[in-house]
Amino acid sequence: MLYERRHSQVKLDPNEIKECVEPYIKELIAMALAQAAKSDVNVVLVIDKSQVNARYSKVQSLLDAGITIYVDYHPAIAHNTVMVIDGKVVETGSYNFTASAEYRNAENMLRNKFANLYLN
Repeated sequence: MLYERRHSQVKLDPNEIKECVEPYIKELIAMALAQAAKSDVNVVLVIDKSQVNARYSKVQSLLDAGITIYVDYHPAIAHNTVMVIDGKVVETGSYNFTASAEYRNAENMLRNKFANLYLN
């Protein structure tokens, strides 16, 4: 499953993870990001305003883990899923962290190991 693969990627001991995610972060991913942050990995998230007080939001637990979170107040909902790992790997696509994405929808995920071409 895609979210299990993403969870595995987070656990590969990167130095930095930057992620722009949709509102619903799977518990497995949230736990892996929190664990990475507690292991001195620089984890930075960008979320939209809908996630700040959402019913099942993981924002507070991620903040408690020491993760830097930026809130984008401009769009109604930021429909982005992007992960940058160590400035070298970019993952992006329509796949997000919802049960629908995992079990019902046709989703995609692109992994690019040449992130420095985009980030410089």
